[in-house]
Amino acid sequence: MKRKYIISMLSAVALVGVIVYWIQQAEKNNDLSIADSKIVVSSKDEPKTNDKPKVLTSLSLGKSYDSVEALTDAADLVAQINITGIQGILPEQDSTRYNAEVTDVLKGSESKDSIVITQVGIKKDGVDEETETPYFKQGDELVIFLKKGQDPKIDPIYYVAGEYQGKFNIENGKVYAVNPALKNQYIDGQNLSAFKESIRNIIKEQK
Repeated sequence: MKRKYIISMLSAVALVGVIVYWIQQAEKNNDLSIADSKIVVSSKDEPKTNDKPKVLTSLSLGKSYDSVEALTDAADLVAQINITGIQGILPEQDSTRYNAEVTDVLKGSESKDSIVITQVGIKKDGVDEETETPYFKQGDELVIFLKKGQDPKIDPIYYVAGEYQGKFNIENGKVYAVNPALKNQYIDGQNLSAFKESIRNIIKEQK
């Protein structure tokens, strides 16, 4: 009987030891999971390449166009312009207004040499932003497709058709689409005179 009692006690002690061991292992695994989750969170912080913070701005389109013909048809004014500076900032509308000099009207009846263009987004000082459409800056020269806007205090005022789709930068006498959004006709280095002539031909065909 005494021997059986000793064996039973040893078995009970061993069982308790096994239970304690599994409890300790479970606690270690839980700590490891917590540590791993912290590592995952911290890994989202990418190393900075410069001192300026970077944010991603996504701009929505009220209307999208798939060709230059569609842009031309929708636009109230198609013109070659120069951006001369910022007219004002509208924080409540998350937009910026720019002054622009009209140098050549391809479509529309705009008679004034200076217009105002509204663009979605506000450029933040000291911040490099990645956007679907770069902000205008003073000195930019473009062929641009515009829709007439409304403001009782400012006339004429316009906004870009298709937001980024209606902007074509001019560089060294060539035209480049700001964003490759036109599915069928991406403009990448077309001669300025030829591009403007093609627009005039589209306008003739649409009349």
